Amino acid sequence: ALMYASTGDHAVKAKADALVAILAQCQKAHGNGYLSAFPETLFDRLREGQPVWAPFYTLHKIMAGHLDMYVHTGNEQALETLKGMADWVARWVAPLSDEHMQRVLEVEQGGMLEVLCNLYAVTGREQYLWTARHFDHHAVFDPLAEYRDELTGLHANTNIPKMIGAARQYEVTGRVRYHNIA
Repeated sequence: ALMYASTGDHAVKAKADALVAILAQCQKAHGNGYLSAFPETLFDRLREGQPVWAPFYTLHKIMAGHLDMYVHTGNEQALETLKGMADWVARWVAPLSDEHMQRVLEVEQGGMLEVLCNLYAVTGREQYLWTARHFDHHAVFDPLAEYRDELTGLHANTNIPKMIGAARQYEVTGRVRYHNIA
C-alpha cells in the first residue's frame, strides 16, 4: 500500500488488492472474523498462560497492513477484513478480567493498541477504542503515567509500540494520562 501511495504504480496496487482478496477469502472460510498466520488455538494457549510466541504481535502486523491498504489505496475490502479481525479481538478480550488481560500482556503484542486506536479514528466506532484499552499494559503504563522511569531492562521492541499506542490513544481521546505515558 505504501509503495503504491509513493509511486502510483498501478501494478503494485493490483497485486496488493489481490492479496487482500485472498486474505478476505481465508477470513470468510474461517467464519468468525479471525485471520492470522497460525491456528486460533495459539490464542487459547495464550489465554491459558501456556508458552506461545506473540500471537497478537503477528495479528497486529496483518491488521496494520489492512489499515494501510484502506488508508493509502482506498481498498474497502481491506477495511471490512480489518473490522472483522478487530471484532474477533473484541470477542476474545471481552470475557477476560483486567487481571487476566494483564497476564496476557506479558507476551509481546506489537502495536495492537495503536492499530485499534487508528481503526477507531477511521470508523468512529467506540467498540474499537474499548478494545484498544484492553491493551493498556499497567505494569509499564502506570509508572510512566506518574513520571517514573521503570523501563530499565525491558525489551525495547516490545515496549516502544506500547508507547506509540499510548500517544495515539492520547490523540484520539485527549486523555492526559496517555500524554503523560507517551
